[in-house]
Amino acid sequence: METLKQRLKRLMKDAQIKDLAIAAGVSRSPIDNVLNGTSKGFKFSDGVKIALALGVQPEYLALGIQAKRSNKRRKRPT
Repeated sequence: METLKQRLKRLMKDAQIKDLAIAAGVSRSPIDNVLNGTSKGFKFSDGVKIALALGVQPEYLALGIQAKRSNKRRKRPT
């Protein structure tokens, strides 16, 4: 099973850490820490921002699973 570090490296392709950090609006350190192995994860808010900057769902970046989306619309309360 692919780890967060492996998914992050693959999704970054040739992107630089600083470019991803700027796009996500986070500091470089959480990205650096996951890539160099000093951390196994992100703060929730950083992980969401990084995932969206990479164009994936946060669930996919964090866990390697695609989020199931319902086609049903919620009824609004009247």
